[in-house]
Amino acid sequence: MRLITIILLTLITSVTHAFFTSGSSCIVKPTVTSCMRGAIDGHSVAQFELGKMYYYGKDAPKNYKYAKTWFTKSAKQGYPEAQYFLGTMYFEGKGVSQDYKEAIQWFAKVAIKGESPEAQYILGTMYFQGKGVPQDFIQAHIWLNISASNSHDKASKLRDKVMSLMTQKQISKAQSLATEYVKKMKEFR
Repeated sequence: MRLITIILLTLITSVTHAFFTSGSSCIVKPTVTSCMRGAIDGHSVAQFELGKMYYYGKDAPKNYKYAKTWFTKSAKQGYPEAQYFLGTMYFEGKGVSQDYKEAIQWFAKVAIKGESPEAQYILGTMYFQGKGVPQDFIQAHIWLNISASNSHDKASKLRDKVMSLMTQKQISKAQSLATEYVKKMKEFR
Protein backbone atom coordinates (compact mmCIF):
# COMPACT_ATOMS: atom_id res chain seq x y z
CA MET A 1 0.00 0.00 0.00
CA ARG A 2 2.83 2.35 0.90
CA LEU A 3 4.55 1.64 -2.44
CA ILE A 4 1.35 2.46 -4.34
CA THR A 5 1.04 5.76 -2.45
CA ILE A 6 4.64 6.66 -3.27
CA ILE A 7 4.13 5.80 -6.94
CA LEU A 8 0.93 7.82 -7.10
CA LEU A 9 2.54 10.83 -5.41
CA THR A 10 5.51 10.63 -7.78
CA LEU A 11 3.19 10.41 -10.76
CA ILE A 12 1.05 13.34 -9.56
CA THR A 13 4.15 15.42 -8.88
CA SER A 14 5.62 14.78 -12.32
CA VAL A 15 2.30 15.47 -14.09
CA THR A 16 1.82 18.64 -12.06
CA HIS A 17 5.38 19.75 -12.83
CA ALA A 18 4.86 19.11 -16.56
CA PHE A 19 1.55 20.98 -16.46
CA PHE A 20 2.95 24.04 -14.73
CA THR A 21 6.20 24.25 -16.70
CA SER A 22 4.62 23.75 -20.12
CA GLY A 23 2.75 27.05 -20.19
CA SER A 24 -0.47 25.57 -18.85
CA SER A 25 -0.06 27.40 -15.56
CA CYS A 26 -0.63 30.50 -17.63
CA ILE A 27 -4.17 29.27 -18.25
CA VAL A 28 -4.83 28.57 -14.57
CA LYS A 29 -3.41 31.84 -13.26
CA PRO A 30 -2.19 34.14 -16.03
CA THR A 31 0.71 36.33 -14.94
CA VAL A 32 3.70 37.49 -16.95
CA THR A 33 5.87 35.01 -15.08
CA SER A 34 3.52 32.06 -15.52
CA CYS A 35 2.99 32.79 -19.23
CA MET A 36 6.50 33.76 -20.29
CA ARG A 37 8.01 30.26 -20.14
CA GLY A 38 5.14 28.71 -22.05
CA ALA A 39 5.19 31.55 -24.57
CA ILE A 40 8.92 31.15 -25.15
CA ASP A 41 8.41 27.39 -25.49
CA GLY A 42 5.92 28.10 -28.28
CA HIS A 43 2.57 27.44 -26.60
CA SER A 44 -0.04 29.43 -28.50
CA VAL A 45 -2.36 29.97 -25.51
CA ALA A 46 0.49 31.26 -23.35
CA GLN A 47 1.62 33.52 -26.20
CA PHE A 48 -1.91 34.87 -26.55
CA GLU A 49 -2.34 35.43 -22.81
CA LEU A 50 1.01 37.23 -22.63
CA GLY A 51 0.02 39.39 -25.59
CA LYS A 52 -3.25 40.24 -23.88
CA MET A 53 -1.41 41.33 -20.74
CA TYR A 54 0.70 43.75 -22.75
CA TYR A 55 -2.31 44.87 -24.81
CA TYR A 56 -4.40 45.80 -21.78
CA GLY A 57 -1.54 46.65 -19.41
CA LYS A 58 -2.66 43.97 -16.94
CA ASP A 59 0.19 42.53 -14.85
CA ALA A 60 2.55 44.13 -17.38
CA PRO A 61 3.09 47.64 -18.72
CA LYS A 62 0.79 48.43 -21.64
CA ASN A 63 2.94 47.86 -24.71
CA TYR A 64 1.31 47.31 -28.09
CA LYS A 65 4.62 46.35 -29.72
CA TYR A 66 5.06 43.42 -27.31
CA ALA A 67 1.37 42.58 -27.59
CA LYS A 68 1.67 42.39 -31.38
CA THR A 69 4.78 40.22 -31.13
CA TRP A 70 3.07 37.63 -28.92
CA PHE A 71 -0.28 37.78 -30.74
CA THR A 72 1.54 37.20 -34.04
CA LYS A 73 3.38 34.14 -32.72
CA SER A 74 0.12 32.69 -31.41
CA ALA A 75 -1.90 33.67 -34.50
CA LYS A 76 0.58 32.04 -36.85
CA GLN A 77 -0.12 28.78 -35.00
CA GLY A 78 -3.81 29.25 -35.80
CA TYR A 79 -5.03 30.44 -32.40
CA PRO A 80 -8.32 32.24 -33.25
CA GLU A 81 -8.38 34.76 -30.41
CA ALA A 82 -4.87 35.95 -31.29
CA GLN A 83 -5.91 36.27 -34.93
CA TYR A 84 -8.90 38.36 -33.86
CA PHE A 85 -6.76 40.65 -31.68
CA LEU A 86 -4.27 41.18 -34.53
CA GLY A 87 -7.15 42.07 -36.82
CA THR A 88 -8.35 44.57 -34.23
CA MET A 89 -4.90 46.11 -33.84
CA TYR A 90 -4.57 46.66 -37.59
CA PHE A 91 -8.19 47.84 -37.93
CA GLU A 92 -7.83 50.42 -35.14
CA GLY A 93 -4.16 51.25 -35.70
CA LYS A 94 -3.19 50.29 -32.15
CA GLY A 95 0.57 49.86 -31.97
CA VAL A 96 0.75 49.43 -35.74
CA SER A 97 -0.04 51.57 -38.73
CA GLN A 98 -3.73 51.28 -39.50
CA ASP A 99 -3.96 48.76 -42.32
CA TYR A 100 -7.40 47.56 -43.35
CA LYS A 101 -5.97 45.02 -45.82
CA GLU A 102 -3.96 43.38 -43.05
CA ALA A 103 -6.92 43.59 -40.66
CA ILE A 104 -9.25 41.87 -43.08
CA GLN A 105 -6.76 39.02 -43.56
CA TRP A 106 -6.71 38.29 -39.83
CA PHE A 107 -10.47 38.70 -39.36
CA ALA A 108 -11.08 36.35 -42.30
CA LYS A 109 -8.92 33.64 -40.71
CA VAL A 110 -11.13 33.69 -37.62
CA ALA A 111 -14.44 34.21 -39.43
CA ILE A 112 -14.02 31.25 -41.79
CA LYS A 113 -13.44 28.96 -38.80
CA GLY A 114 -16.78 30.02 -37.34
CA GLU A 115 -15.00 31.03 -34.13
CA SER A 116 -16.20 34.61 -33.76
CA PRO A 117 -19.51 36.24 -34.68
CA GLU A 118 -17.78 39.57 -33.99
CA ALA A 119 -15.05 38.84 -36.58
CA GLN A 120 -17.78 37.80 -39.04
CA TYR A 121 -19.64 41.04 -38.35
CA ILE A 122 -16.52 43.19 -38.80
CA LEU A 123 -15.67 41.33 -42.01
CA GLY A 124 -19.18 41.98 -43.35
CA THR A 125 -18.92 45.63 -42.35
CA MET A 126 -15.56 45.98 -44.10
CA TYR A 127 -16.97 44.51 -47.32
CA PHE A 128 -20.00 46.79 -47.04
CA GLN A 129 -17.84 49.89 -46.54
CA GLY A 130 -15.04 48.83 -48.88
CA LYS A 131 -12.37 49.01 -46.17
CA GLY A 132 -9.30 47.01 -47.19
CA VAL A 133 -11.24 45.39 -50.04
CA PRO A 134 -13.37 46.63 -52.92
CA GLN A 135 -16.94 47.21 -51.77
CA ASP A 136 -18.84 43.96 -52.25
CA PHE A 137 -22.46 43.68 -51.15
CA ILE A 138 -22.55 39.92 -51.76
CA GLN A 139 -19.60 39.26 -49.44
CA ALA A 140 -21.00 41.78 -46.95
CA HIS A 141 -24.34 39.97 -46.95
CA ILE A 142 -22.68 36.56 -46.57
CA TRP A 143 -20.67 37.52 -43.50
CA LEU A 144 -23.41 39.58 -41.89
CA ASN A 145 -25.90 36.75 -42.45
CA ILE A 146 -23.52 34.21 -40.89
CA SER A 147 -22.81 36.56 -37.99
CA ALA A 148 -26.54 37.12 -37.44
CA SER A 149 -27.14 33.36 -37.46
CA ASN A 150 -24.49 33.17 -34.72
CA SER A 151 -26.49 35.64 -32.60
CA HIS A 152 -24.52 38.84 -33.20
CA ASP A 153 -26.94 41.56 -32.10
CA LYS A 154 -26.11 44.17 -34.79
CA ALA A 155 -25.54 41.89 -37.78
CA SER A 156 -29.13 41.36 -38.92
CA LYS A 157 -29.88 45.09 -38.99
CA LEU A 158 -26.83 45.85 -41.14
CA ARG A 159 -27.51 42.78 -43.32
CA ASP A 160 -31.02 44.10 -43.98
CA LYS A 161 -29.56 47.48 -44.93
CA VAL A 162 -27.16 45.78 -47.35
CA MET A 163 -30.05 43.73 -48.80
CA SER A 164 -31.95 46.93 -49.59
CA LEU A 165 -29.07 47.86 -51.93
CA MET A 166 -28.93 44.47 -53.68
CA THR A 167 -30.86 42.87 -56.52
CA GLN A 168 -32.81 39.67 -55.88
CA LYS A 169 -30.22 37.78 -57.94
CA GLN A 170 -27.40 39.09 -55.72
CA ILE A 171 -29.33 38.18 -52.57
CA SER A 172 -29.91 34.62 -53.84
CA LYS A 173 -26.23 34.28 -54.70
CA ALA A 174 -25.20 35.58 -51.26
CA GLN A 175 -27.53 33.18 -49.48
CA SER A 176 -26.27 30.24 -51.53
CA LEU A 177 -22.64 31.14 -50.85
CA ALA A 178 -23.36 31.64 -47.14
CA THR A 179 -24.68 28.07 -47.01
CA GLU A 180 -21.44 26.83 -48.61
CA TYR A 181 -19.32 28.88 -46.19
CA VAL A 182 -21.17 27.44 -43.20
CA LYS A 183 -20.52 23.90 -44.47
CA LYS A 184 -16.80 24.72 -44.73
CA MET A 185 -16.84 26.18 -41.21
CA LYS A 186 -18.18 22.90 -39.85
CA GLU A 187 -15.11 21.17 -41.31
CA PHE A 188 -12.88 23.37 -39.11
CA ARG A 189 -14.67 22.36 -35.94
